[in-house]
Amino acid sequence: MKSAPLVSAVLGLLLILTPLQAQQALPQSRSFYVSPAGRADGDGSRSRPWDLGTALAHPRAVKPGDTIWLRGGTYQGAFQSRLTGSPQAPVTVRQYPDERAVLDGGAAAASVLTVAGSWAVYWGFEIMRSDPERTTATQGSHPRDLGRGVSSGIVVLAPSSKFINLLVHDAGVGVGFWRSARDSELYGNLIFYNGWDGPDRGHGHGIYTQNETGIKRIIDNVVFEQYGSGLIVYGSSAASLNNYRIEGNVLFNNGGLSARSGFSKNLLVGGNALAQNIEVVENFTYYPPGRGGENNLGETAGIRLAMVEGNILVGDTALEVSGSVLDRLRMQSNLFIGRVKGFSPQRYPENIFFPPDQRPRGVRVFVRPNQYEPGRAHIIIYNFDLLPRVAVDLSKVLSRGDRYEIRDAQDYFGPPVATGTYRGQAVRLPMQLTHLTAPVGYNSSPLLQPTTPEFAVFVLLKRGR
Repeated sequence: MKSAPLVSAVLGLLLILTPLQAQQALPQSRSFYVSPAGRADGDGSRSRPWDLGTALAHPRAVKPGDTIWLRGGTYQGAFQSRLTGSPQAPVTVRQYPDERAVLDGGAAAASVLTVAGSWAVYWGFEIMRSDPERTTATQGSHPRDLGRGVSSGIVVLAPSSKFINLLVHDAGVGVGFWRSARDSELYGNLIFYNGWDGPDRGHGHGIYTQNETGIKRIIDNVVFEQYGSGLIVYGSSAASLNNYRIEGNVLFNNGGLSARSGFSKNLLVGGNALAQNIEVVENFTYYPPGRGGENNLGETAGIRLAMVEGNILVGDTALEVSGSVLDRLRMQSNLFIGRVKGFSPQRYPENIFFPPDQRPRGVRVFVRPNQYEPGRAHIIIYNFDLLPRVAVDLSKVLSRGDRYEIRDAQDYFGPPVATGTYRGQAVRLPMQLTHLTAPVGYNSSPLLQPTTPEFAVFVLLKRGR
């Protein structure tokens, strides 16, 4: 079988227009504006913008196909969205071009953005917490004495929602992507530095998700350096862990912010309920050698009807398969660097295996164009030869004459590592980067270190012509 039957069937039905296509199909769609200085009695115009809470409450003026533009600045508080579009014309909430809109939950005991409406798109802005407190003396995953302990950056409760190219950082859980959010998508987001330290371990994952019907698509996200794990499809025996397309994600050094427990899991699919109909395709994971970290499929109850294809899985335990019937698990064209558990490499000869104390030779470069923003891409480099610079071909993303900048994902708010006008030549990127964006309220962890020169992730952004 090429893919899990139910996943493929649902994928064939999931035809959601991009916001641009929707607006082209609905010429009467309108634009509204919000700003940090906006007011509830505004009219959503440029000159009289709404405040964000008013706009997200779905005033009668906002119709399917409309766009709400977030002007630059910081929006303080916790917000709930009930915006509702239609299958042909979703409502879009998007950062205004060339401005920086930040939703800051501060120390509030509520998630920064809770999404309850359907057929809506959230695009390009930033979600975070400025509260510096990152530790608690309370054990467990829900300490009441810590804002991050009872909230997330984004909580998704709505079906048919999309979250595109967002920055989600320094929250509790980055994104809670729950059962009711069927047929929804996380795409192209940078999710980092979420969570906190308790007396037992690091808590707070990048993406925490469950699903029953429909399909969840988790595509081309960069998820790194949480206090807890990176991407977990996980739950109790009462949870539903069904129907996922997990593709093109970059997952590295998760758990590294925790001074208590250290590196944990970049990818976990499975819990106390059976995980079913899962596609894990062309993802990229990394932990530095000899320092822990793993990926796991199945956990306790196991996984079935799964396809694991074209991934690079790097860690002291590259992959553990737990509790599964292996003849219902398809694995091919993967590169495993690290030990494997729960299965024999001989059972899956269409893969490449390296033990923990060995590395391949050479340099592997991957450029993944963004399907929503032309000229944007993620660049993933495994630099096993430890070269000081690596040449990258951008011809599938940029056209001659395009201006561009390239940012290090681990120092996204710092200066670009490369800028210029594209002339068709390869761009040589530095692989000896040492500066990291500082986590909010950072408490020292010896594991928070750059992954270069062996591994790096960059974000390519087109800046006009």
